[in-house]
Amino acid sequence: MVVKRFLVMPMVVLMLFPLSVFADGEVLTVEQVQQILSTTRDFSGKNLSKLKLQGMDMSKANFRNADLRDVLMKDANLSGADLRGANLKDANLNGANLTNADLSGASLYCVSFDHGDLTGAKLNMTDLTIAQFIDANLNGADFEGANIDGTDFTKTKMVNVKNLDKTKNRDKALGLR
Repeated sequence: MVVKRFLVMPMVVLMLFPLSVFADGEVLTVEQVQQILSTTRDFSGKNLSKLKLQGMDMSKANFRNADLRDVLMKDANLSGADLRGANLKDANLNGANLTNADLSGASLYCVSFDHGDLTGAKLNMTDLTIAQFIDANLNGADFEGANIDGTDFTKTKMVNVKNLDKTKNRDKALGLR
């Protein structure tokens, strides 16, 4: 009889707490994102893939090693955000404010930053393959070790850009003068 009680106990716990509570890497909801923004602003290692976070103020938030694949952050404020090691593959950051954001080591494959402000952003060792910066502001950004294969810099402001000469595949980038 005692054995049966212990066998039933885990089932009761699972019924009281949904399985999703225990699921590691589950995609956050927009409501959970808003709650975290109002408290710790710490999204490190979290999965936010495919969320629509357009126009949100996520300044100074920690997205280190977060999964942001295919996320919509159009016109979002990510100034001073820590995006080191984050996966932003196929994300839309058109018009976003990323001034002084740290994207070092991030995967920015096929990301669109059109009309975005990346003044002073750290893009060291990033994968910018096929990324788009059309009519963006990259003044003072640091590109040391970044892969810019197929990256489009058409009409982009690039005053005092650092280490563009230390990028990979610079000859395959578009719109560089």
